Amino acid sequence: MKRQLNSPDFASTMSSTKFQPKRGTICAARYSQDNLWYRARVLRVAGKIVTIMFIDFGDEESVDTGVAGAPRLAALPKNLEGHEPVATPYRLAYVQLPPDSDDRKAALEYLTQRIGDVNIRVSPVPGPATPCGKDDNRPVHSAVVYVCSKQPNEPSGSADSASDVIDVGEELLSNGLVYMERARMPSDICVRYSEAQQSAMRGRRNIWRYGDFRDDDAA
Repeated sequence: MKRQLNSPDFASTMSSTKFQPKRGTICAARYSQDNLWYRARVLRVAGKIVTIMFIDFGDEESVDTGVAGAPRLAALPKNLEGHEPVATPYRLAYVQLPPDSDDRKAALEYLTQRIGDVNIRVSPVPGPATPCGKDDNRPVHSAVVYVCSKQPNEPSGSADSASDVIDVGEELLSNGLVYMERARMPSDICVRYSEAQQSAMRGRRNIWRYGDFRDDDAA
């Protein structure tokens, strides 16, 4: 796919075709890091700004279609539309983003920095996919995500032990960036997550700085 999208044949076809991005459309997009073409899904369109997700490796970018120069979005060749995405989307299990938009942004920025360019382990949670995402609300499966303390360039020993991994959801809870989901979960995770959230609430960290915001929802 990558070879076809970056071939002279695709370049000649793309230059003669006008692409109109619409939310949910699978298209071809140039990745800013290497300027090569990859498959992407249009997440949202706000005027000239188009936000996309590269479906074969998961990165998101915003493209300003009003900027002059070589196009960064194009229609995808028909023979590439039917291939399943290589990247599998997951939502963090057992935690929820706060309702406040600034708090949500802070949590997402922390998460992006925490798991970017490090070795992670994804542990899918059994059960049906649930709607997720502000823009397309597509059903995705849940997973517990761990950051491995041993990174790819470090010597590896035996299988990861509990001390070798950091539960990202637990860390977000401890920092008061998210709150626990009201859902059934394994007892060991329930204990760890409850303790992390209680610690953040006692310390009035981030979303708990004014107390328990959930009391307002119940009022």
